[in-house]
Amino acid sequence: MIHSGAQKVSDKKTSLRNQDKLLSDTLLTQDDPKPVDVLNIDRLGETNILIICDHASNKVPRKLNQLGVDDTVLNQHIGSDIGTDKLGTYIANALNAPAVISGFSRLVIDLNRDTDSKNSIPEVSDHIKVPGNQNLSKDQKQKRLEELYRPYHQKIDDCID
Repeated sequence: MIHSGAQKVSDKKTSLRNQDKLLSDTLLTQDDPKPVDVLNIDRLGETNILIICDHASNKVPRKLNQLGVDDTVLNQHIGSDIGTDKLGTYIANALNAPAVISGFSRLVIDLNRDTDSKNSIPEVSDHIKVPGNQNLSKDQKQKRLEELYRPYHQKIDDCID
């Protein structure tokens, strides 16, 4: 079958629309950081040490509009364990050991909580209301689990296995 130039353009537009739909169905955009980073991955299996930094970042996926809080809130302890990213990186490099570093704030989803915990996606943290976590649908919570929580814990599992 021979496709005309117009058909090829139409097919390309359809393909791009489908890609845009897939991106719109996801929480993370291409501009967001990775949900997890592994440092010194080449050291896996060569050392018995694995550094894990659950609360290393205060970043929030763009689509969540900073959860309705400003930078001053995200820069406080409720946004991350301040300095954990730098300390984890320093220790990993000093010991020449692998490290698993989270890419998003514990306010988006707390990687150190059970997924069934009411506090895994806090509506209020340290007496500060988090508007972007209020009245979330099951689907909204599921996206955070699938795109942030599970990839982080899968990287840890992969490093241990």
